[in-house]
Amino acid sequence: MAPGELAEADRHAQELIDEGRFAQAVGVLDDVIDPAPAALGSESAQVVELFLLRATALALSDDAARARPEFTALADVLERQAGRDDERALLCHQQAAYCLAQLGETTRALHAAEEVLTRIRAVGGERSDDALDLRQAIAMWRLRSGDTGQAARELHALYADLRAQYGPQAPEALQVAEMLDRLRGRGTP
Repeated sequence: MAPGELAEADRHAQELIDEGRFAQAVGVLDDVIDPAPAALGSESAQVVELFLLRATALALSDDAARARPEFTALADVLERQAGRDDERALLCHQQAAYCLAQLGETTRALHAAEEVLTRIRAVGGERSDDALDLRQAIAMWRLRSGDTGQAARELHALYADLRAQYGPQAPEALQVAEMLDRLRGRGTP
């Protein structure tokens, strides 16, 4: 690999992502990712960053089938490097769960999300941004899978935490309040 080739690919791919050209960013990264581990080591910081950028571009381009295993592998690498509670490792696990849901594997997504939520809560607390986002996703997946009662209970708790964290007029709180109103209209407590 030529000196500077990885940095240039990283910069170019990031520009493409910023422009919403996700598939092109994946193509740029595909060209350099294959030879990079042999030259620098599969867990070198620069290689990990390229894989993370590609996984993100894949997810943004709605290619969950390719993004999920990349996020899972990255989570494993980041955990080996920085520990089980590493923020980026947890984010990769979270993204892998989102990919499972996008692929229609709701049961697996719920299991993976609940597991990572436990870890996120231990690190950042019940009301951390990541915990709140993931709790809302879990409730929505429960709704889609037909578990309306559990989803409603989770949304009630989430609504209380969103109000406490951001205030009752925050867009996040209002969105959950609207969902709860719709569920009440269906006869769900």
